[in-house]
Amino acid sequence: MDGFHLINIRVLLVQILVCIFVGLIPVQLFCSGGGDFHHKIAYLREGEVYIADSTGGNVLQITHDSGKVEDFLFSPTLKYLAYTKIIGYADEPGLWEDTETIPQRAIHSIKIVELKSGRIINEIMPQTDPWIYIQRWLPGDILMFYASSGFDVSGFFSYNTESNTQQEIGIGQSDILSNGDYSDDGSLECYVSDSGLGTNFRDNIHLVDLRTHNDRIVVSLRGTIEQKLSHSNTRIAFVLVEDSMKSYLDNFWICDTNGSHLTRLYRQPARPKPGLTNFIAWSPDDRFVGTFFPGEGVIFDLQNPATNQRLEGSDFSWLNDSIIVFARQGDIYLYDLASKHLHRLIQGAQSPVVVP
Repeated sequence: MDGFHLINIRVLLVQILVCIFVGLIPVQLFCSGGGDFHHKIAYLREGEVYIADSTGGNVLQITHDSGKVEDFLFSPTLKYLAYTKIIGYADEPGLWEDTETIPQRAIHSIKIVELKSGRIINEIMPQTDPWIYIQRWLPGDILMFYASSGFDVSGFFSYNTESNTQQEIGIGQSDILSNGDYSDDGSLECYVSDSGLGTNFRDNIHLVDLRTHNDRIVVSLRGTIEQKLSHSNTRIAFVLVEDSMKSYLDNFWICDTNGSHLTRLYRQPARPKPGLTNFIAWSPDDRFVGTFFPGEGVIFDLQNPATNQRLEGSDFSWLNDSIIVFARQGDIYLYDLASKHLHRLIQGAQSPVVVP
């Protein structure tokens, strides 16, 4: 990452924080929540977004788009919901024989809803390339999304809900914004840069105080692909992929934010991760931390890190300090790490998300 791109991303995030602190984006909105949506479970059923309480009751349908919703994401303030809506289909890119039936891939728009009023504030349509996808929400209720030609990503973009403006994000900036992590209050950023060549190549995990602009390297290793700050901002969990010459291995590490203490929680054969992000998650009280890959979650109790619990499923998230919500075989389940009790919560639903 060159200095120009690092400066640009620092400027973008500082602008976001300035808006927060001077009142253009109220601090209480960033730190609190959206009232009725707080600590609820959102999920997809028959192509619409629903929300329920932790017992699976008081169900409310959020979207009404004729069963065409495929993905959704709540903003950090719970002021907005972004979701993808199917608007058509196109031929799957590739080389096909004349006798083959070409598979179809859904084309989406991205809709942004103001949750309090239910008003659609914008619908982003594909432009040059046929496919657009939600990437993540950034601090300040800025939505990041990307366009694809079908073979690869062709560009990253941001949509600012407050100013109703959209702009393209440069390659260097998009790297950090796509893979960076932010503290719950938006004051810290954790990102990875690289340095060196050959045997001296390193991935450097940075911690940035976005108020003072202090940017420091916490740890420098080789092969880091994901990092996640604890809620208390005292530790960083990360996955490092190790090339052992004969095969690749996943290493799951914890370090403190001073970089003075490193603990490896596991070392095992590497799992596929094409396009996978945000697969590390801390429990709200930081006692537990897990890696949540499609198909399996591995959760560690940091009071006893030598042991772990494993769950089959997908779309894992924390309901509270010890209970995990996840999907399995078309239903949504709760699992209590303390009692090891598994409970089917909602039938015929998928993609559960605990609204923060």
